[in-house]
Amino acid sequence: MEEKMSKETYDTLYYYNEEGEDGYDLNEVMLLDDVNNTERIEKLTELLESSDKTIAYQAILILVSWNKEQGFSKLQQFIDERWDKNENFDPHRIYGEDTAYDKFSHALKISTYNGSSETQLMPYIKQFLALYNEVFFESFFKDLLLSMNIISLYIGEVEQTVLKTVDANKPYQASQLFPVLVKNNNSYFEKYKDFFERLNLKDGRIIYNIEEAEKFL
Repeated sequence: MEEKMSKETYDTLYYYNEEGEDGYDLNEVMLLDDVNNTERIEKLTELLESSDKTIAYQAILILVSWNKEQGFSKLQQFIDERWDKNENFDPHRIYGEDTAYDKFSHALKISTYNGSSETQLMPYIKQFLALYNEVFFESFFKDLLLSMNIISLYIGEVEQTVLKTVDANKPYQASQLFPVLVKNNNSYFEKYKDFFERLNLKDGRIIYNIEEAEKFL
C-alpha cells in the first residue's frame, strides 16, 4: 500500500455513516444500504485505476458489492491478468495466504442484495472454480455457493473441483465444497463421507465440513 494514503482516498474506501453509527471499516462500506452515492461511486471508479493495486483491489470489492458494472469489469481484469501472482492483497490473519478471491466471493454475495442475478455471477464463479485448486479460499466462496440455487446445474463442475483440489494436496479446502455437493444432491454424502473421513485423519478441521454437509440430509 502507498506509504501515505490521502485522506480523501482513505475516506472513500473506509468511511461509513449509517443508522447513527460511523467509523472506518471496508467491510461496513461494502454492506452500506446507500449504494447509489454518485459522488462516492465516481471516486471509487477513479481508484480502480490507482497505481497502487491494493487500493484498486479494495475499490473492486466495494463496487462489486454495490453491483456496479465498473467493479465487475475490473474484477475480470484482475482475474485475466492474475494480479494475485505479483502481490498478496489480503493476507490471512493466521496463515498469511492471500484471501483476495475469497473476499471477492463475499462481494459477489453482497451484490445479490443489491440486484445482481445468479446468472450474472456465474461467469465469475466458474472462473473461481477453475482456480480453486491453485489459490486460497476460506469460507466465503462456500457460503456464496450454498446461497445459490443455480449451482445445482453446475454440480458436476463442483465435484471435479473437489477432486482436483485434493490432488493439489489441499484436502481441507476441498472439503469446504462437500456441503455444497450434499445440499444440491444428497447422494453425494454417502459417496464422499468415507473419503473425507479418511482425509480428516490428516487434517482434523475437515470434520466440521462433514458435519455441515450432514445437516443438508
